[in-house]
Amino acid sequence: MSATTASVRSRTARDRSTMYRPGLLTLTRLEMRKMVDTRSGFWLLLVIALITVGGVALAVILGPDANFAYEGIFQFTVIPASVFLPLLGILMVTTEWSQRTVMSTFTLVPQRGRVAAAKVLAGVGYTILSVLLGLALAAVGYGVAVLLDRAHPVDWSLSPEVLLASAAYELIFILVGIAFGMLFQNSPLAIVAYLVLYFVLPIIFGVLKQNFDTVGSALAWIDLNGNASQLLNSDQSAPYGHVVASVAFWVVLPGVLGLVRTLKREVK
Repeated sequence: MSATTASVRSRTARDRSTMYRPGLLTLTRLEMRKMVDTRSGFWLLLVIALITVGGVALAVILGPDANFAYEGIFQFTVIPASVFLPLLGILMVTTEWSQRTVMSTFTLVPQRGRVAAAKVLAGVGYTILSVLLGLALAAVGYGVAVLLDRAHPVDWSLSPEVLLASAAYELIFILVGIAFGMLFQNSPLAIVAYLVLYFVLPIIFGVLKQNFDTVGSALAWIDLNGNASQLLNSDQSAPYGHVVASVAFWVVLPGVLGLVRTLKREVK
């Protein structure tokens, strides 16, 4: 009788956990809200917004009067955002471990894979918000340029290819941050690894490509910064095979290894 009662209670507990399990969209909204609620996340979001504003202001002030177009100002917002969005992706993951909130997160949602998926979707959400912010600020900046009679001729056009390429560029790098965050699960280590990838490796790859043709052709397959930058170049078709390979090397591989570590790491 006691065994039957225990079995019923166990089944009831499982049913309740299934009944009250939050959906993936709900988890995604929670992950996005966490960054606003934490001090580091809030200030980083504010810095991204301010730097985007600064990029638009520089484009309006320093941009040439000839061929001064809305599309050009929008593209000027992509690079600053892509530099800081990976830091946001890193903090979305690592702050859970450093502040030990991962204990409550995995208690409420024992399926760790769903939490990881929600963080990736939150990264997608922040990328969309960043692109929308860039579009809005570029519209304001270009409107000011038109009022100052700096646009000759006035060109408000924005090609779908440029919009999609800009969104893909920002998405790639915020996913790098999330992947590094899951792999290292430590903010300083993940940030240093990202800074090396974004600022140091392009210099090393450039030197090797100039001096060693064979090595340079091989490095082209893992040069994420160089390959992703080609997406923003409307005058030259991007080497999509190189882009896919470098994304697989710097995003998919560390992301998979980080997911395995997240699923197996003991929470203390």
